Amino acid sequence: LLLAIVGAPWCRGVVVLGGGVLGVGAALLWTAQGRLMLEYSDGTDQGRLFAIFWALFNCSSVVGGLLTFFYFSHHSEEAPVSLYLIFLGCIVLGGAATALLAPPHTIARPAASASASAEQRVAAAAPATEDAATPLPLLPPAARGGSTWEGEAKATLRLFGTRRMAVLFPLFWYTGFNQPYQLNTFGDRFFDSRALGLELASFYLAEVLGAALAGWTLDTASTPRAGALRQLAAFGLATSAAYALALSVEVPAARAHWPTCSTPRLQLGEEGVAVPSLAFFLWGLSDSQVQAYAYWLLRQLHSGGDEPA
Repeated sequence: LLLAIVGAPWCRGVVVLGGGVLGVGAALLWTAQGRLMLEYSDGTDQGRLFAIFWALFNCSSVVGGLLTFFYFSHHSEEAPVSLYLIFLGCIVLGGAATALLAPPHTIARPAASASASAEQRVAAAAPATEDAATPLPLLPPAARGGSTWEGEAKATLRLFGTRRMAVLFPLFWYTGFNQPYQLNTFGDRFFDSRALGLELASFYLAEVLGAALAGWTLDTASTPRAGALRQLAAFGLATSAAYALALSVEVPAARAHWPTCSTPRLQLGEEGVAVPSLAFFLWGLSDSQVQAYAYWLLRQLHSGGDEPA
C-alpha cells in the first residue's frame, strides 16, 4: 500500500523489511496452530481436523481471488490502492475476529481418547457413577507435567540434529518452496490481472476440496501405512500432472521468447488458457495432499511431550 501510494525508491526497502517481519510472525503463528492441531487430535481424527482447518484457512484466499477478479473486471490500474485498502480492511476484521475464538483450556475431547495422558485423566477424573464419556480438558503442557515454551524451543532445536529430521527435510522444505513459482512466476507470466484473480480462487478452491479428500483418505485407511501410501500416491499423481501441463506451455514460451521467456498474458476465454488453468487447479490439489500428509506424519511421529511444537 505504501509503495502504491508514495512510489518512492525507499518504499521498496520498507516493503522488503515488512515481508521479513511478516515471515517471523507467520512462523510463530504456524508453530502455535500446528501444536494446537496435534493436541486436539486423539490419533484417529487428525485427517478430519486438518481438513476443517485447511478448508477454513484457504477459504480466505478463495475470497481474495474472487475480489481481485471482480475488481479488475472494472478497473485496469497496475497499482490498485483501493484494492489494497479492501484487503487491509479484511485483514483488520480477521484479526479482530480472533477475539471470538474459544479459550484453549475450554476445549475438551472424549474421555475415551486413546492419546489422553495420565495427567489429563486424573485432572478430569469423575465419580464412578458418571458417564465414562466425560470430556477431558486439553490442559496446557505445564499442567500435564510438560515444560514451558523454552523447553519446547530446545526440543525443537534438538530435532534438527536427528537423522529422522534430515530424512524428512525435503518433504517439509517442499511444503513452502513450491508456491512462489506456481503462484508468482507462472501465474504472473501467463495470466493478466483479472484472469489471475480467478485462477487464484481456483487454486485455493482445489486446496479446500483436496483437504477434504486427504482427511477422508488418512482417517479411513485400514492401517497408517496404507493411508500414507494412498496419500503419497494422490500427491504424486496431482503434482506430476500439474508440472507436465506447466512444462507443455513453458517450453514453447521459452523457445519463442528466449532469453526473456516472456509471453503475452492470457485473458479469460482466450485460446490457450485452459492448459495453464488446469495446471493451477492441480497444483492446489497437490499442495493440499502434501500439507495433509506432513501434518499427519508429525502426529504419527510425535504424539506427546515437547516435540510436537
